Amino acid sequence: MRVVKSLGVIPHDGAITVEADREVFERARRWRLNSEKGEVILDLGRAPRDGEVFETDTGDKVVLVQKEEPVLVFSLSDPKSSFVLGYKLGNLHQNVMLVDDKVMIPKKFPDEYYRNVLEGTEFSQGRAKFTPNVNKVEE
Repeated sequence: MRVVKSLGVIPHDGAITVEADREVFERARRWRLNSEKGEVILDLGRAPRDGEVFETDTGDKVVLVQKEEPVLVFSLSDPKSSFVLGYKLGNLHQNVMLVDDKVMIPKKFPDEYYRNVLEGTEFSQGRAKFTPNVNKVEE
């Protein structure tokens, strides 16, 4: 199936759900994704949005949903520890997602790596639809 047009982020009852990694939502390129009805070819010339519904050349509707991924979660408690956390996370050169008083980064390395690099910093592990937003955070 080849995507022929976007219908936007709309209610999608009856649509085929295609789960995709975050990478699909970050890059405008051609993707081949698997669905229950076979391969879906996505070539938009732009990055798709989570929950976006598409019509295919077979007349099927497909909804693209971002998969959750492992993340490390940090709480922002006071200015000093928040500064130290920012310094340590900055040294990792990873994207960051800020939600309320929580900071999240994608878990890309084994636990031992994070224990060494983030020594003295408390964090928990979880799963989330990771969407970097640090440069979009409103004050």
